[in-house]
This record gives sequence, C-alpha cells and structure tokens, in this order.
Amino acid sequence: MAGEVDIFTFLKRRNIPDNIVHQLKDDKIDINVINVMTDEELGKYIERYGGPTCTPSLLSANNGDKRNNC
Repeated sequence: MAGEVDIFTFLKRRNIPDNIVHQLKDDKIDINVINVMTDEELGKYIERYGGPTCTPSLLSANNGDKRNNC
C-alpha cells in the first residue's frame, strides 16, 4: 500500500538492533500479530521507551507522516 512503512523498516529507523528485528521475523511477528500483542508481550522484544508505545500507532496510521507523533 502506497505511503505505508512496513514494520521492520519502521523498527530499523527507530534504531532497534538488527538482531531484534531478525528475531521478530524468525518468530513470525508481523503487523497483524503486533496489533494484538500486549505492551508486556511486545516489550519482551522492544525494551526501550517509545518502541512498544509507538509501534501500535504505526499500525493505525494510514501513511508515514502520522507516525511522527511517536
């Protein structure tokens, strides 16, 4: 979908280490799964402030500009 950023690109832009991004991929954690994860569950992967909090806002955004609220 035009204008949307995939979750893995978003995480890399937020300086989430590559090993974490790869672990999410290996565990088959995609946008659909993240959308139903609790903060606690997502925090097991992304432990920084802003990571788990901002990721769901990306999921609800229709374009890349709205994610700047994080």
